[in-house]
Amino acid sequence: MKEHDETVRCEQGQQQIHKQEQGQDTVKAADRKKKGRPKKKLLYAAAVVVLCAAVGIRLAMPSASEQTGEATLTAAQAQRGDITVSVSSSGTVQPIEQYDISSLVSGDILEDYVVLGAEVEAGELLYVIDSSSAENSIKKAQIQMEQQQLSYQQEQESIAALTVRAPIDGVITNLYVQEGDSVGNGAQLADIVDSSRMTATLAFHSADVEQIGVGQQATVSLEESGDVLQGIVTAKTTGATVTELGNMVGYVTIEFDNPGVLSEGVSLTGVVGDFACVQAGQASYADSVTVTAGASGEVSGLNVRQGDSVQQGELLFTLENSSLLVSSQSSALSLENAEISLADSYDALDDYQITAPISGTIIQKDYKAGDTLDSSKTSLAVVADMSSLAFTMQIDELDVQQLSEGQRVIVTADAVEGKSFDGVITSIGIIGTSSSGVTTYPVEVVIEEYEGLLPGMNVTAEIITEEATDVVRIPVAALSRGDVVLVTQEYAQKIGAQQAQEEGSATAQAGEIVTLGTEPQGYVWLKVETGLSDGDYVEVTAGLEEGAQVYVSSSVQSSSDSTQGSGMGMPGGMGMGSGMPSGGMSGGRAEGGMPGGGPGGF
Repeated sequence: MKEHDETVRCEQGQQQIHKQEQGQDTVKAADRKKKGRPKKKLLYAAAVVVLCAAVGIRLAMPSASEQTGEATLTAAQAQRGDITVSVSSSGTVQPIEQYDISSLVSGDILEDYVVLGAEVEAGELLYVIDSSSAENSIKKAQIQMEQQQLSYQQEQESIAALTVRAPIDGVITNLYVQEGDSVGNGAQLADIVDSSRMTATLAFHSADVEQIGVGQQATVSLEESGDVLQGIVTAKTTGATVTELGNMVGYVTIEFDNPGVLSEGVSLTGVVGDFACVQAGQASYADSVTVTAGASGEVSGLNVRQGDSVQQGELLFTLENSSLLVSSQSSALSLENAEISLADSYDALDDYQITAPISGTIIQKDYKAGDTLDSSKTSLAVVADMSSLAFTMQIDELDVQQLSEGQRVIVTADAVEGKSFDGVITSIGIIGTSSSGVTTYPVEVVIEEYEGLLPGMNVTAEIITEEATDVVRIPVAALSRGDVVLVTQEYAQKIGAQQAQEEGSATAQAGEIVTLGTEPQGYVWLKVETGLSDGDYVEVTAGLEEGAQVYVSSSVQSSSDSTQGSGMGMPGGMGMGSGMPSGGMSGGRAEGGMPGGGPGGF
């Protein structure tokens, strides 16, 4: 009978271990103490444990930690699910574009076409300001420019006069200057005579003059030789003059070719049609001119001599005057400055008509017709492009490389409950801002569909950088040393896991058993390959089946040995004083070398 009872107790112990392996219960020595069993029964239970060991049954964790309540194992299951890695930040939404409409000028507002909440187009007239002062400035600028134009024109004429050319065809009869002479403005330089044509102005009866026309054929007779020459009427007077003899006469000018022998002063008479002159006159050269200086200067480059025949436009000589050249350049600059001033005055006139800088909505109006603008250039109104909202969030330097323009952003606002908005990254700043050793970069996000959001609302943005759907995952806390998990020997045998050739997980293959020297009795370390992690869960890509149980250690140190620092020495703190670092994943791929996470550092 006694042997039967012991067998029953042993079977009960095996059932208890089976529950431990499936994560349905937690083995704790402290729990057994709380049941208040008599000392006799405790001794009897110890005998059962010895008996079970004799028949080859091992308890799940017959450790000192288990017996004192220092550590427990909690089961977790490898299940399918989604893993999302995201970057979060916040900001304040504003219109995509917003402009303060301000004035560059002062004065009374004569007209305004601004209606709060109205839609306006870019370039649309909003305000008209009294521009009388600007119009006066334009008139002054115009006068100044005209004065400078006259001055510049005079300077240019003087510059042109430094080059002396023949005004007519003819012969230089007199030359009044020599090379190197200094002459003043208006000084005589040379006489040029065209002796090939002669002219004579003759008196005709005034009644006859009325019958004579300019261009009419005429003849002249030389009194000394009696020769008759053909000519043409080139001019006539329109009035009458009384001669000493009491005749009413007018005068007709006849021009004729010089046969080559006539000189000025020759006496002659003339006939035009049926009308003869009433008295003789004297012939003179048809064209002669005295060349004078148009500017002062020193004669240089003398190209002709007295008696030379010249053609109209032929260079005679030049005058040098350096001060005149400088004055001309200064005059040109003054004219250019006056033209710019006038153009600026016209441009300033445009400032008195204020137009919308962009197409948008008037969201603020501060001035109206009748108000006076002073020199403070106060904002008149505000126009905003409300086609979309935008905000800027500051992203940590460790995360900004994961973002790109065009990336989708999920936006939420506390002021709009139960609703999210789709945004898109439009720009990523390349100049960061450092504070307390952390550098952040500005990221601009635009929201096109924003019903419910108002400018100035605070929003939170989440940017999904990586995502894995319907994958096998386990809690991050169940992963130790970045690539091993704790499973039962029974599970390892079930999947046919083989022992790795070397201790440690560095060279082991996924699905192999590795020896770390810290395995609880009845459990083994299994090498796995990991993928994406969101800080709570990590993707297992190889080495572990869906539905498999993995175990997480948690330490509960009793007050009696809180300073001992002893334990099983399991990695990640399964026993006390293991020394493994603990902490959760920061988000990213769980690869080799990842620190263990969760309670106890597993």
